[in-house]
Amino acid sequence: TLLWTLSADESSFDYSMLKDIKPALENAAREHPTSKALSQAICGIVNNSATHAQGATNAVPIDLVLKLATSGDAGPQGGKALSALCTAFPDVSTRVIQSGICDRLLEGLCDSSVDVQTASATTLVSLSQSSDVARNKVVDAGGLATASAALFTTASEAFAKELLLLVNVVVSGGSKKVIQLPEEIIVSILHAANVFPQVKATACMAIRNLMLVTVPGFKSVTADGLVDFLVGILDSASSSEDLLMEASGALWSYSAKQPLASPTVGANIFRSTLGVCARHKGDTGPFNGPVLAEAAGALAAILHCIREDPVPIPDNDIDLIISILDIVIEVDVENVTLMDRLL
Repeated sequence: TLLWTLSADESSFDYSMLKDIKPALENAAREHPTSKALSQAICGIVNNSATHAQGATNAVPIDLVLKLATSGDAGPQGGKALSALCTAFPDVSTRVIQSGICDRLLEGLCDSSVDVQTASATTLVSLSQSSDVARNKVVDAGGLATASAALFTTASEAFAKELLLLVNVVVSGGSKKVIQLPEEIIVSILHAANVFPQVKATACMAIRNLMLVTVPGFKSVTADGLVDFLVGILDSASSSEDLLMEASGALWSYSAKQPLASPTVGANIFRSTLGVCARHKGDTGPFNGPVLAEAAGALAAILHCIREDPVPIPDNDIDLIISILDIVIEVDVENVTLMDRLL
């Protein structure tokens, strides 16, 4: 544990000692095969030091980490260590796939132990963040469907959050691979967010990313209650800044990519996004640029949607919209005024 702590300090730790530390870690693991604390410490050391090994595979206990990370004993540190290894040693990603580690981790999502489930999800998140090969493996092996099903049944908030992060990483990884989404994935995400309120921001992030990778009208990303869920967050005085930003982003992508179910839906999104903008533009409360930018994006998207079936907008709301755009849109005042552009 002391080595774990010391190895995190790049200014004082002597990483040239890694070759000497490696056999000591391997011996300790053999002598104490059931110690979760030791497993976590070993993976923590590797996470801190892998990039300092300068490509020397004999300086890092790669095989040991592969074993510990897939056993679940190392917890979140196992995933972080694997991710660090994939970054430092490109061939590790290939080994992870060829050795069946990803398959075992995906099986771990369905394990009877919630600790194994959570550790498996955390490790898959870390691997998918650092490796396109691992991310594609998750897709090909039906990892999104597994995650979607698990979000319906889990009683663990920690596991639910890791599953949502996995969905986020897989669908937003930048791969050109066509992703087949489970039909009930949005329903699963809404279910988890309602059962575990603390994961709502992560759920909104997943919803936004799912919208961005699908074509308009794709049924897998439409669900009863989706807009009400997001609008409810925007309307709630208790929603945090991060949650408001993520919910606004989700509504932005929804309005930009999906056809509105009815004029009422458009009117509700318009009312809520305009309300968030009004509360955070600095007139009646503190100015909050990040929240205002996301909400204004959602507002612009919904105004574009309802142009063919417009909702009644009072004059004072029109003035408010113009004042919001005046803040968030960069305009070259030497060539064109904001009003000219709007007209």
